[in-house]
Amino acid sequence: DYTLTDISEPGEGIAGMLPEIASMLALYDAGKTNILCLWAGTNDLHNSTAVATVEADYQDYCEQAQAAGFSVVAFTILPRSNVGTPVGFEAARQTFNTWLRTNYATFADALADVAANTDIGENGDSDNLTYYLADKVHMTAAGYAIVAGVVQTAIEGL
Repeated sequence: DYTLTDISEPGEGIAGMLPEIASMLALYDAGKTNILCLWAGTNDLHNSTAVATVEADYQDYCEQAQAAGFSVVAFTILPRSNVGTPVGFEAARQTFNTWLRTNYATFADALADVAANTDIGENGDSDNLTYYLADKVHMTAAGYAIVAGVVQTAIEGL
């Protein structure tokens, strides 16, 4: 028996999530296993936020969740190729993902490395309409099924 709560807001970046973290932390239930899955950073990088800033904000969010008692699952960032994606997005995404893979264990309990999946995580995969919607950012049911498998494996490893 579990409760799933999605507090995401369309288009919001990690920088916008930090000031609102109290509402997320209030969901903690001392009588249950509390897992926070943090899939963030793509909107920040799309808006040309410096990678170091995204990394610092991501780590801060995870650390606050852990301090409140949550087990944290960190997510790598998937490619995107929608209109307006900055030229440097892919390089920034790769830098963030490398940093996260190297450092997640210092501020999270598990890694959902969705970007390691060769069907959805490689540069250019967002053009594949089997897994991505026509907006080249969000996923189809088939894409989210891959994500769900990666997340399930991460959670089972906790």
